[in-house]
Amino acid sequence: MTRKLLLLLLITLLLSVNKCYAKRFVPLKKNKSEKIILPFKLINNLIVVKMTVNNSSDLNFILDTGLKNTIVTELSYYDTLEIKHARLTTLNGLGGDSPLKVYESTGNTFDFGKVEIENQNLYVMAEKVFHISELLGIPIHGIIGHSVLKDYISDINYVQRRIVLYKSADYEFKPGGRWDSHDIELIGEKPYIYCTIVTHESDTVNVKMLLDTGASQAMWLDKNSHDKIVLPDKSVETHLGMGLNGAITGSVGLINNIILGRYNLKQPFCAFPDSSSLHAYTNKDNRNGSIGSNILRKFRVVIDYEKKKLYLRRSSYFSNKFFFNVSGLEIGTPIPGIPVYEVYNINKSSNAYKSGLRKKDQVISINNKDLIDMTLSDINGYIEEKQGRKLYLKVLRGNKEINITFRLETL
Repeated sequence: MTRKLLLLLLITLLLSVNKCYAKRFVPLKKNKSEKIILPFKLINNLIVVKMTVNNSSDLNFILDTGLKNTIVTELSYYDTLEIKHARLTTLNGLGGDSPLKVYESTGNTFDFGKVEIENQNLYVMAEKVFHISELLGIPIHGIIGHSVLKDYISDINYVQRRIVLYKSADYEFKPGGRWDSHDIELIGEKPYIYCTIVTHESDTVNVKMLLDTGASQAMWLDKNSHDKIVLPDKSVETHLGMGLNGAITGSVGLINNIILGRYNLKQPFCAFPDSSSLHAYTNKDNRNGSIGSNILRKFRVVIDYEKKKLYLRRSSYFSNKFFFNVSGLEIGTPIPGIPVYEVYNINKSSNAYKSGLRKKDQVISINNKDLIDMTLSDINGYIEEKQGRKLYLKVLRGNKEINITFRLETL
């Protein structure tokens, strides 16, 4: 945490007053009946929108329907943020470590440029434990939970990179024949749907799944939630990402199908987190897993929280192949925006590790291509899109250049 932010937190803690705030939504520059368009960037399948908090500088947030609250995960020295009425508390989530220490603040104003949302709760992490900016390649300041937009009908268009918001009280969404309708169950204000999977053993299972735009993968399943949900015979142990309480570890494999109404999606990659990573959520909401953005981006997605409805319509991404990083290797940049890339995570059972690659190695080139002209998305394309591909890496460890060769795993 920067000294500037810490000072602001200490000031607000001294001035804090216990007071209950009701949420009030105030559209700016638009009449209530008109639509509000929010552009976004799509990075690693994640929706990234710009937002200010209490007249702060512009900040980048990931929209996460699988998270209730909004969290500030990191700030640079040059970012400004004033928060109100803060107290130290903890949050639980995915990951195997202890609860996350955060400052909880009430009465904040979020401004998206075309819509302003007042009296919002905000959590600010007491220390940096995520490396989202480094892994996405641009500054990411936090995660927006679904409670911010739950009073709106949200029309998410992954192809056009925009969200259209309609005030639920003033607008009725009327889907045509090309839309598929699903009932939503809200638990703790989080959206769940029921669908069907066909496992790798061809067992048909009806499952309850969380809609999670904050998960870049296609889906994950909890092996302990149903006796027919088992790890595929051919799977790869890997680092699955970071949750609120630390690293999420597990395995990745292919299942036969996931069926969403009229849509039958074949052979999606599926993550199977270890039990230690799921301890905070196991059996809490009786779900079997989550549907992530590698599935959701295949559709135009409309979420109506008030009427508890989800509408799906296939997009031009629908026929795109599923992909997942099965290399056991995660590359990031210590300074987002500058083409310096390092190994951030590596699974010890992976071919990459067995070939001699290690955490903190600086990657200089891949298959004789200098990374100076490549983005993180380009690099991820090498390690995600072609299973079994042979990679030739030149890395810098200390002052020594090392050549590494390994073949990506195949499922």
